[in-house]
Amino acid sequence: MNTECINQELKVLIQRCVYCGFILCLKQNTISIHYFLAAMQINEDLKKFLQGVNGQGLGTRDKDLTPSYNRIIAAKASGNNTIKFTIAKQTAAQAIKNLRENKMVSLVQANILNFECYQFKGSYISHHDSTSEEKADVENYFNKMNEALIKIGVQDGLVYNFPHDPTITIEFEVEQIFEQTPKIGTGNLIKA
Repeated sequence: MNTECINQELKVLIQRCVYCGFILCLKQNTISIHYFLAAMQINEDLKKFLQGVNGQGLGTRDKDLTPSYNRIIAAKASGNNTIKFTIAKQTAAQAIKNLRENKMVSLVQANILNFECYQFKGSYISHHDSTSEEKADVENYFNKMNEALIKIGVQDGLVYNFPHDPTITIEFEVEQIFEQTPKIGTGNLIKA
């Protein structure tokens, strides 16, 4: 590979890193990447939204940036700038592996009744087998979803077919929140 080609690839890498909130360091022919975004406050409206009747998804990537998706089955703000969410243990292995390798978290929620939608991005803090309180949050989520789904014509009880016991709870620090509701302004970063 010639120097010009390497320089062009390095420019592309730097652009991608800056866009995603990373600092790229070159020292003694070794490249290291450091995350630089600070935690973002979650306002009260978004804290309430997190516990609504939302379709929810978790996006992670491994060390080679290969993406993976998991369905989230409960979520709530665990602090002013942290979120805890729960996923089924039987589907958690790849997500946990990815979070250990690169720590980047993307949680997307869309309200099933009005399409209000947000994407929360940040850094993995920890995970554990869900506590009894977190399992109660899962049951509460399924009960609220079942009631909402019945209102829009889905068969009663269908939501409970998704595996949801045992579960793993994951916590992450929120660094960016994006508006994703289908309207003008979709994709914009929400200011703290």
